[in-house]
Amino acid sequence: MGLRFFLVLLGIWVIYLVFRRTVQQRQSRGAKHKELPAVDVVCCHRCGTHLPAPDALELDGRYFCCPEHRDDGNGPANRTE
Repeated sequence: MGLRFFLVLLGIWVIYLVFRRTVQQRQSRGAKHKELPAVDVVCCHRCGTHLPAPDALELDGRYFCCPEHRDDGNGPANRTE
Protein backbone atom coordinates (compact mmCIF):
# COMPACT_ATOMS: atom_id res chain seq x y z
CA MET A 1 0.00 0.00 0.00
CA GLY A 2 2.79 2.43 0.86
CA LEU A 3 4.68 1.74 -2.37
CA ARG A 4 1.57 2.31 -4.48
CA PHE A 5 0.90 5.64 -2.71
CA PHE A 6 4.49 6.72 -3.27
CA LEU A 7 4.32 5.84 -6.99
CA VAL A 8 1.07 7.80 -7.43
CA LEU A 9 2.60 10.87 -5.75
CA LEU A 10 5.73 10.49 -7.86
CA GLY A 11 3.61 10.35 -11.04
CA ILE A 12 1.66 13.45 -10.06
CA TRP A 13 4.91 15.28 -9.30
CA VAL A 14 6.41 14.33 -12.70
CA ILE A 15 3.26 15.49 -14.52
CA TYR A 16 3.41 18.77 -12.61
CA LEU A 17 7.07 19.32 -13.56
CA VAL A 18 6.40 18.61 -17.24
CA PHE A 19 3.40 20.95 -17.25
CA ARG A 20 5.34 23.74 -15.51
CA ARG A 21 8.27 23.40 -17.91
CA THR A 22 5.96 23.55 -20.93
CA VAL A 23 4.29 26.73 -19.66
CA GLN A 24 7.67 28.38 -18.95
CA GLN A 25 8.96 27.53 -22.44
CA ARG A 26 5.88 29.05 -24.08
CA GLN A 27 6.22 32.22 -22.02
CA SER A 28 9.93 32.61 -22.73
CA ARG A 29 9.39 31.90 -26.44
CA GLY A 30 6.91 34.79 -26.62
CA ALA A 31 9.36 37.15 -24.93
CA LYS A 32 12.12 36.37 -27.44
CA HIS A 33 10.19 37.73 -30.42
CA LYS A 34 11.19 41.29 -31.16
CA GLU A 35 8.76 43.63 -32.80
CA LEU A 36 10.16 45.26 -35.89
CA PRO A 37 9.85 49.02 -36.11
CA ALA A 38 7.12 50.28 -38.39
CA VAL A 39 8.27 51.63 -41.74
CA ASP A 40 6.29 53.92 -44.03
CA VAL A 41 5.38 52.41 -47.38
CA VAL A 42 5.26 54.57 -50.50
CA CYS A 43 4.03 54.02 -54.04
CA CYS A 44 6.21 54.43 -57.13
CA HIS A 45 4.91 57.39 -59.12
CA ARG A 46 5.63 55.61 -62.42
CA CYS A 47 4.47 52.00 -61.98
CA GLY A 48 2.56 51.97 -58.69
CA THR A 49 4.79 49.43 -56.94
CA HIS A 50 4.67 49.71 -53.16
CA LEU A 51 8.01 49.75 -51.36
CA PRO A 52 9.45 50.86 -48.01
CA ALA A 53 10.16 54.59 -47.94
CA PRO A 54 13.85 54.15 -47.01
CA ASP A 55 14.34 52.06 -50.18
CA ALA A 56 12.53 54.49 -52.48
CA LEU A 57 14.14 57.20 -54.58
CA GLU A 58 12.57 60.63 -54.06
CA LEU A 59 12.41 63.46 -56.58
CA ASP A 60 10.28 66.58 -56.12
CA GLY A 61 8.16 64.93 -53.43
CA ARG A 62 7.42 61.89 -55.58
CA TYR A 63 8.78 58.41 -54.93
CA PHE A 64 10.19 55.95 -57.43
CA CYS A 65 11.19 52.29 -57.19
CA CYS A 66 14.27 52.46 -59.45
CA PRO A 67 16.52 54.99 -61.18
CA GLU A 68 14.92 54.24 -64.57
CA HIS A 69 11.49 55.31 -63.36
CA ARG A 70 12.92 58.36 -61.62
CA ASP A 71 14.80 59.48 -64.71
CA ASP A 72 12.03 58.60 -67.18
CA GLY A 73 10.20 61.89 -66.68
CA ASN A 74 6.96 60.77 -68.36
CA GLY A 75 4.98 60.67 -65.15
CA PRO A 76 2.51 57.90 -64.31
CA ALA A 77 2.13 55.24 -66.98
CA ASN A 78 0.75 51.70 -67.06
CA ARG A 79 -1.19 52.39 -63.87
CA THR A 80 -4.79 51.35 -63.43
CA GLU A 81 -5.59 53.78 -60.64
